[in-house]
Amino acid sequence: FFHRQRIDPETIDDPSLRDLLETLAAKNVLVGLWQALSPLGIPVVWCHLLEDEPTETVLLDHPADGSAAGFSFAGAAADAIYEAAQA
Repeated sequence: FFHRQRIDPETIDDPSLRDLLETLAAKNVLVGLWQALSPLGIPVVWCHLLEDEPTETVLLDHPADGSAAGFSFAGAAADAIYEAAQA
């Protein structure tokens, strides 16, 4: 699952999702995204966040996970990222 379903960030072409990923990268937050298979064809995304270079002002004191489904891949991915960020 982890290797086969991982989403390469370079393949994401949605502008708002790219902006979100770039904002997190600027804050040294690594984002892993995986597409889960839905029997109904609905995009389901699982997200894993962690800090790349923890500093004195830790944003994430532990890895965080989130998942979401949506009518579009970009929407599901953004919602999964937001869920992980608030965890």
